[in-house]
Amino acid sequence: MKPQFSKLLSKIVTAFIGIITGIFILFQLQCVQLQKGPFPFKRFEKYENNPILSPRGDGFESKGVYNPSVIMANDTIYMFYRSQEEHGQSTIGLAKSVDGINFERNSEPVIVPEYDYELPGGCEDPRIVKVGDTYYLTYTGYSLKGTPSCLATSSDLVNWDKYGPIVPEKSAAILNEKINGKYLLYYGDSNMWIAHSTNMIDWEVIDEPVMKPRKGYFDEGLVEPGPPPVITEDGILLIYNGNIPKERAMELGKIEGREKVREYATGWALFSKEDPTKVMARCDEPFLKVTQDYEIYGQINDVVFSGGLVNIDGKSFLYYGCADTYIGVAISEQIWEKPEYILQSPNILKINNTILHPQGDGFERDKVYNPTVIVENDTLFMIYRAEGKETGTGAFGLAWSKDGINFNRYGNNPIMKVEYEFEKHGCEDPRIIRANGQYYMYYVGNDSKRTAGNICMATSKDLIHWEKHGEILQPSNDWEKMQIKAPAPVPQKIDGKYWMYYQGEKEAWKTKMGLVYSEDLIHWTSVSEEPVMKPREGYFDSWGVEPGVAAVITEGILLIYNGWGADSTTTNKTGWALFSRDDPAKLIARCDSPLISFPHDHVFAEGLIRFNGKWFLYYGAADRWIEGIIVEFGRILSEALKSKQ
Repeated sequence: MKPQFSKLLSKIVTAFIGIITGIFILFQLQCVQLQKGPFPFKRFEKYENNPILSPRGDGFESKGVYNPSVIMANDTIYMFYRSQEEHGQSTIGLAKSVDGINFERNSEPVIVPEYDYELPGGCEDPRIVKVGDTYYLTYTGYSLKGTPSCLATSSDLVNWDKYGPIVPEKSAAILNEKINGKYLLYYGDSNMWIAHSTNMIDWEVIDEPVMKPRKGYFDEGLVEPGPPPVITEDGILLIYNGNIPKERAMELGKIEGREKVREYATGWALFSKEDPTKVMARCDEPFLKVTQDYEIYGQINDVVFSGGLVNIDGKSFLYYGCADTYIGVAISEQIWEKPEYILQSPNILKINNTILHPQGDGFERDKVYNPTVIVENDTLFMIYRAEGKETGTGAFGLAWSKDGINFNRYGNNPIMKVEYEFEKHGCEDPRIIRANGQYYMYYVGNDSKRTAGNICMATSKDLIHWEKHGEILQPSNDWEKMQIKAPAPVPQKIDGKYWMYYQGEKEAWKTKMGLVYSEDLIHWTSVSEEPVMKPREGYFDSWGVEPGVAAVITEGILLIYNGWGADSTTTNKTGWALFSRDDPAKLIARCDSPLISFPHDHVFAEGLIRFNGKWFLYYGAADRWIEGIIVEFGRILSEALKSKQ
């Protein structure tokens, strides 16, 4: 072989190997992207005193209680579970709990077999969601003709109306938010299929499966939906159950020295929000497996079957059936719920981590939300509303941050709690400014409408010790005679006066916005008999407007406010308005669409601050925890003002 040809051949081979290596690396990266997607949980730990429910008595649940679904209503966890009597017929039982561990059961099932599509086997494996004011419960009807998924609805979680089969196979799990204008559900216990609906009653099935078993994995034998899917920022998260073939299980049994014909486990998959038939990511290994005797031995050995997921006190509780006999729970130290944020502007950056969430068993056990913020000595301080043990509708906690994202709580919280008659049911929704060498905090004193003047004020030198001054403003106009609240003080003097926007209400939820001024921040005078801002027909704020927080900027007085009325609901969305610095009652500009909103829950913003060269906006999310965004207000206002010229 000639040297030149040998060198040429060597280069070709090297290049070919490089191409093949690159393709292989790319293939690996693609596989990793598919298999290793985001999972919004820390490790689930099984409760040490599982099972939390077991068969009892000689009635409808004497043989088995398992495969539960759960939903939170009025601070109570409602668990619907498959109950089985001595001869094996299934009904659906109901149990309730306030702590997620100790449940009180109803003495009779709430759903029983009545129709041919439920007989003779009964009603099995419920899954429940809420849309609007209606609860939708899917369950499997075990009939001589098959095991279709059936639907029942209720307004009170006790009395149910049945609609019969909705899809041909079992285990339907509904997503309670529309995607591309339609509701959807995943179902099946071999492959997994999808169906969609516009009314939650009539469902159209897509013929091709959206997910199949995988050879060699924990789900080689089947894939079956678990709890109802939820929307996260990364996609549609579906927790699902898998099983392995009998032959593999028998081989594992030989290694373990016992008889074994199955091995159920729980994993997860992430579907695209744009195309819910497309799997974006899927786990390689299950996160919940059979390990305990109560999961190994029962009516059907070697089964964990997850069906219920709920947030409690900043933790995720996953409820599952054990060996078709018992109910267990596994707990993660992280809540799953990340409601879909509808960001209305490219000039908004979502802070990915939760700022604060409920914790402990004290004053902030249940809720932390609606914060106010202020900067001192390069540190951002946050005062937030909290609800928990002995707080009524609110006490105030304090936290601080050096970067606006990661916060530390003050060790001796709460810094303010109920003391006086004017706030006897709770301290709510603080707003803070600094003036005259001290801090002024305006808040809502919940006196259960003993008076209509719910705006209260307190002062402090150190953000920790507060002197309360009681109610500082009473209604003076007809449009606000029912109550006034939501004080949003302007943080600096304008034309020699302090100014404060507030909400006035004459009829429930039909609110407007007023303006008052003061020279001493204690005694306030109304600017006008008329409101300075009203709801707008056809917009997101068509029913009501409520001040959030005010800031003075070059363009004027920027007011972040919360509005509702879109889709004829009282769900809060956050927007902005711009008032004149020369005349704080004059409205210059106002957003057409909200800055941020959730599809089916509240956002309530009242914490705005310029910090480290950026505008941070903090808000209560779903009235449960605190989130934040970073906003380019300069660009937003510039575009808005230019469009109005």
